Amino acid sequence: MDELASLAQGMGFGQFLTVAVSRLLTWILEYFKNVYGNPPVYIHENGQVTDYNSSLNDPSRVEYLQGHIGGVLDAVS
Repeated sequence: MDELASLAQGMGFGQFLTVAVSRLLTWILEYFKNVYGNPPVYIHENGQVTDYNSSLNDPSRVEYLQGHIGGVLDAVS
């Protein structure tokens, strides 16, 4: 938790949440790998809440997905 607290300094809430969730995803995947012998894991949804008519030119959505994909890559490498 100290790592997340230090990350939070100087970040907006949305950016911090993206980093925190991607780190949590990495931790959960590593836990499953170590405890359950690296079983297949399927991630069905990783959506970000946005307005219904929002544009696809959305830097926060790109950052959100990059964080999640990066969290998965950290866990499998």
